[in-house]
Amino acid sequence: MKLTLSIETSSSDYGVALSAGRDLVRHQTVSRLTPGFVNVGELAAATLREAGHGFEDLERLAVNVGPGNLGSVRAGVSYANGLAFSLQVPVLGVDSLTLTAIQAGRPGGPPCCASATPGAATSTPDSSVRAPPS
Repeated sequence: MKLTLSIETSSSDYGVALSAGRDLVRHQTVSRLTPGFVNVGELAAATLREAGHGFEDLERLAVNVGPGNLGSVRAGVSYANGLAFSLQVPVLGVDSLTLTAIQAGRPGGPPCCASATPGAATSTPDSSVRAPPS
């Protein structure tokens, strides 16, 4: 089973999601302000453990690269880069605006307004969202 670990740290709520293809296996979200919260690494390890998997089962990582709280985004990106390096797996950076646009494009999704530089392609894990041509 090919698994992706997605990491979200762009706000005070940190989250990780474990997916197999397009299927969500397990996810957890916690406020970094919650007493007892250690760090995103502990959150990722707990999510994997509760799903019956380990870090060795990961094929790739995805991380939200912002916009968002600078310190929080840096924590997530640093963790993802370090983990990807140690596991020798690719890491995909996805911005919050693209994630919002993907969600808005689903039936029942929230209204969304996002801007992109005309003609610039925005890469997503499944490459389904691209900026309109100029």
